Amino acid sequence: MIRLPTTVLLCIVFTLSVDSVLGKVCQRCPSGWVSFQDRCFQHFAQAKIWADAEVDCIRYGGNLASVHSEAEHNFLLQLIKSRGANPTWLGGSDCVKEGTWLWSDGSKWDYTKWNPTEPNSSGVENCVHTYWGQANWNDISCNNQYPYICAVVP
Repeated sequence: MIRLPTTVLLCIVFTLSVDSVLGKVCQRCPSGWVSFQDRCFQHFAQAKIWADAEVDCIRYGGNLASVHSEAEHNFLLQLIKSRGANPTWLGGSDCVKEGTWLWSDGSKWDYTKWNPTEPNSSGVENCVHTYWGQANWNDISCNNQYPYICAVVP
């Protein structure tokens, strides 16, 4: 009888140890979030202005989604399309300095997917949205209300 509880205890300890080690390698997303590369993404359907969407993402421990590759861009487009949303806020803005685009998560602006002739803000369109119909980005007034995608690092 002593053997069974000891075996069970050892299995639990082993499982927790493996889970702890793998948790650092196999990052887990919160329930309802979708994993891509090293981040987790969630599409929120409720339309909000850009700043309110960013505040909501911060509440979840993240930011509006930044995009760093063609693969990531395509992943986000599929996420948007699967939710039937069009257009959708991303985390880009040039609110700090006109024409200098930054991601709200502080990551490097190392990839762009502007529509032809964009950005064309003339100082009044300071936030980035995308939509799967045209599949590229547009700068637009931050006061428009759109669904949004948050990204968190698990």
